[in-house]
Formats: sequence, C-alpha cells, structure tokens
Amino acid sequence: MPLIVNGQRIEDAVIDSEFAGIKAYHENLGNVSCCERDPEFRGMARQNVVARVLLSQEAGRRIEPTPDGEVDAAVDKLKEEYGGEQWFFARTGLTPETIHLLRHDVDLDLRVRRMMDRLADEDGPPGDETLRRHYAQHLDAFKTAEEVRASHILKNPPRGEDRQGSYEILREVRRQLLAGADFDDLARQHSDKADEHIDLGYFKKNELPRNSRRSPSR
Repeated sequence: MPLIVNGQRIEDAVIDSEFAGIKAYHENLGNVSCCERDPEFRGMARQNVVARVLLSQEAGRRIEPTPDGEVDAAVDKLKEEYGGEQWFFARTGLTPETIHLLRHDVDLDLRVRRMMDRLADEDGPPGDETLRRHYAQHLDAFKTAEEVRASHILKNPPRGEDRQGSYEILREVRRQLLAGADFDDLARQHSDKADEHIDLGYFKKNELPRNSRRSPSR
C-alpha cells in the first residue's frame, strides 16, 4: 500500500529501496545475520522517507526554484560520478526524454539545502550556555558505548557427517576452559576457522550476530 504524505503519493519501491540500503549497512557492520530486524529497518525506512518528503515539500513552498545553471552543474556532476553520460543512463535507467525527472529531484534537493542554510543563519552560532544545555539534555549521545571483545571456537561439520562427534569435542573444550585452559590454544587446535577468524573483534550491545553464539566463546 503506497504511503501518502500531505497528498503526495510515495510508492512502495521508494521505501523498499531505503529499507535495502539500511539493511545492507547493518549487514556490513556484522550486527544482523538474517531477517530478525527487518520490521525495525522498515520502520526506519518509512521515517527517513517521510522526513525527506516533508523537507522537500517545505522547501518547495519556501524557497525559490534553483537557477537552471546550478541544476545543470549538479546533473553533470552526477554523470561524471557514474563514469560519463553513457554509463549514467545505463545504470540509472533514465533516458534523455526522462532526464527532467532527475532535474526536478535535483532542484528540490538544492532548495532543501538552501532552506537549511537559511534556518541555520537566522539563529546564528549557538552560545556557550546553549551548548551546555544541549549537552546536558543529550548526555547519552556523547557517551562511548560499552564494548566487549569476543572470540569463538567454531565446529561446523557438513550435512551428513558426524555432528555428535563435534558436539562431544565442544563439550570437552568447555570442560578444559572451565578448568583454566588457555582459550587461544584450544581455539587454534579445534576451530574449523583459520586463526584470523577466531577473534570476532569488538561489539556493542545487541551487535553480536546470532550465528556466532553457537560455539564456545569468550
């Protein structure tokens, strides 16, 4: 069902594209392994799209159209970033006949930027008291999140092989760890991953992928 913002229709494809970008970002961070956070990411996508649409609508009302020369320069820069006009049309699906759609979006984007700059200029730079008050009210945003460093010993026998044997090995590894054995030594002996994959690095709360919790770890 398409989203309607002040009478403006937003197609599902726009939200789907935003969702895909958000999910890909978190997958690259390693804090999502499948689909467990999809509802959260879709909510974020809707919020982002609505915010952009509202800004564009307000800029369209308050800010004069961008001069053609500035729009031309912005479009030319986009073409250069795609490797030239031919690659630009091939990769975006646009044609010379539909380039006006992009020009419209570029115009709105530039108007949003001008609107934000003017709003910032109206108030001027914040004073020390304003900065201190903002800091006190948003203290959590300035804190460094607590992190833990994790390593694991992974046994992952292919389907059809003796999984019970791997399970017994992991139980024995656990017994040795509880008895005081060195984790790194046991990891190098028993993990199916190479040494460089034993250390998982640092994680904030809720960032550790679920599939990393299936084997002895620290």
